[in-house]
Amino acid sequence: MERKRPFWIELLLPAAVAILGVVYYVTTMGLSRQAVFFPHSMMVVMSVLGVLVLGNEFLDRRRARPDEAAPAAGWRETAMAARRPMTVFGLAVVYYGLIIALGYFPATVVFLFASLLIFRVGVVRAALLSLAFPGALYLVFVLLFHIRVGS
Repeated sequence: MERKRPFWIELLLPAAVAILGVVYYVTTMGLSRQAVFFPHSMMVVMSVLGVLVLGNEFLDRRRARPDEAAPAAGWRETAMAARRPMTVFGLAVVYYGLIIALGYFPATVVFLFASLLIFRVGVVRAALLSLAFPGALYLVFVLLFHIRVGS
């Protein structure tokens, strides 16, 4: 029988997204509306998706029958379950610093490569994805739409 993670573990990632969204919003308040339209739109989408994930988890837990209830996890299981959301949060914080230090596209390559390796994607696949995704973004936004991205 698979053990369900404690409910508070499910709150970590959406809470991290919300906190980063607020910090981003506050730091971009002085920029023009055109410059922040897409990132602010994505913040709203991510917040809504986070709330939906939380709501779904809450409903799943309420629908579970008492005989199907998962046994309470001990401290060790709780710590192991908390690792993934905390790793994602830590990677997001490091990514923010990398964007400031390196610029958007190099930081994105480094961030994606490190993230994929941490979450056990093969080295070759991680390298291909971490180059292809920012490359596609560069192609679309910089070359096709002539939008200045980063510094």
